[in-house]
Amino acid sequence: MARKRAVIIIVEGVSDERALSTITKYAKELFDVHIHFSNGDIFTRASNKGAKAVVGDEIQKVMNETKYTKKDILAVIQITDTDGTFIKDDSVIVDHTLDRKLLYLSDSIKVSEPHKALEIRRRNKNKAHSLKTMYSATTIKKDIPYYLLYFSCNLDHIIHDERNLEEEYKTSKARTFSGKFKNKPDDFLNFFKDNSFVVTGTLKETWDFIQDGHHSLGRYTNFHIIFDILNTLTNKKE
Repeated sequence: MARKRAVIIIVEGVSDERALSTITKYAKELFDVHIHFSNGDIFTRASNKGAKAVVGDEIQKVMNETKYTKKDILAVIQITDTDGTFIKDDSVIVDHTLDRKLLYLSDSIKVSEPHKALEIRRRNKNKAHSLKTMYSATTIKKDIPYYLLYFSCNLDHIIHDERNLEEEYKTSKARTFSGKFKNKPDDFLNFFKDNSFVVTGTLKETWDFIQDGHHSLGRYTNFHIIFDILNTLTNKKE
């Protein structure tokens, strides 16, 4: 029996993988949906490689682990957190009274020390450049279809309405979220399609929206587009 082809979904961490695990239920009779977590934000890691090469390295890891060939991969869908990436530098504010290193707000990022403000501004500039490169890309590793989607300000903001969730609670809360949709893929779809945080429009239009003003700190996502992508792939297979 021939091996089923696969859609690769790249997320940032274990909590993302657990929260979004219901997505693997879609079209499983026709192709596999494989979630790969990259152990952090690959767009903010120190690297002398360009964004496309960095994403390509993550895909190669999946290929090495699963023994998928390029022909086995129907598409790669990557999900990233916006993390306030597109705000102006003067919206990164130093607050010496802050009892934590960093705080995401609706119109600013607060940090406790001046050097941290410089780091965040540099991070934002570099990540914005990478995201602009990748959301406009249509293929990866030369000819694999590629799509970049986002959670704003981050996944926790979307699924728990908490921008600044402590790391120690992420996995347990992600597990609880996933449990709500066990054997209920339609409810999972409706959560991401019929909610006030949904950014409508084409893929490009949703990216244009999130770059405006303070939107990349707001509670927004274009994750619903993943269902359209999977449906298109399903129709091609049938």
